[in-house]
Amino acid sequence: GLCKSDCPVFDIIREETFSPRGKVLILEEEVYDNIFYDCSLCGNCERNCPVEIKLTDVFRKARKVLVETGKTKIGKELLKNVLEHQKHKNLL
Repeated sequence: GLCKSDCPVFDIIREETFSPRGKVLILEEEVYDNIFYDCSLCGNCERNCPVEIKLTDVFRKARKVLVETGKTKIGKELLKNVLEHQKHKNLL
């Protein structure tokens, strides 16, 4: 698809599942997986999307569902790291 031609993640991994279209197909099956964190949210796919899907919004919502349903530790780990960094920053 046109959306994957400028995707920096697909450019490196080269697997359809990691392309924007591959992620949309996963969502169509109502599967929420950490693969949605394998997206830089750069928006290149949106510029080339022939059906004008706002893919970055879709992937952000998928990430939110993953965090809210407890299906990922990424959001919790990220928050923990941010708070830890803030704590160390305040000590300086």
